[in-house]
Amino acid sequence: MADKRIVAALHGDGRIGLIEEDIPELKPGAVLVEVHNSLVSPGTELGGWRGLRGRVDNPDASKPPRPFGYQNAGVVLEVGEGVEEFKPGDRVACIGAGYAYHTDYTVVPHHLCAALPDNVTFAQGAYNHLAATALQALRRGEPQLGEYALIVGMGVVGQIAAMLYQAAGAYVIGWDMIPLRLEIGSKWGLHRGVLVGEQDEIEATREFTGGFGLDQAVFAFGGNGDKALESTTKCMKLAP
Repeated sequence: MADKRIVAALHGDGRIGLIEEDIPELKPGAVLVEVHNSLVSPGTELGGWRGLRGRVDNPDASKPPRPFGYQNAGVVLEVGEGVEEFKPGDRVACIGAGYAYHTDYTVVPHHLCAALPDNVTFAQGAYNHLAATALQALRRGEPQLGEYALIVGMGVVGQIAAMLYQAAGAYVIGWDMIPLRLEIGSKWGLHRGVLVGEQDEIEATREFTGGFGLDQAVFAFGGNGDKALESTTKCMKLAP
């Protein structure tokens, strides 16, 4: 069994690289996992690679590198005292900042792990945190069959949220400023996509809803949302 691991880390001078460090101690209530896949969250985690580098306000090469990441999947190697739901050999998905790093070995509290079904790959399981975020939006929205829903921001979370809303029986329209994201949506069957900045998103949404307006909307992007909120408000359904 290895006693060292490789971890993706942000260095004090703004570089992103790999470091070697000791594998954390396996404490009671935790599991040691050999990671097969981890997923970079391009939105909230990084804001794009340049966004992560931009967090270094005052570059200082003397600062210790900071590991990052919060979602991965792999195989349990050992379990700590008190862990009963997992055993060595189990396939799991893990979440948690400070635990589920982009690394080859991780130690994660058992309640931040979920068993992976045999028909789910490690790569798919690594989406667990972003998928849970999208699912929480759906649960909060409580969509009903035939309602109209808007997803603002068709990044990873937006794509998953749109899929879930359509699976729940809603008619879904997505807004984004990046053509590729809308192309990805069209390939899996997004009902309608609008390229903000080149198309009138308000008029397109009114047309999509047949003039009735939206029942609900999900914001799946970072940064200032004032303009998006103003445009969305103009598209919402109004009581008679």
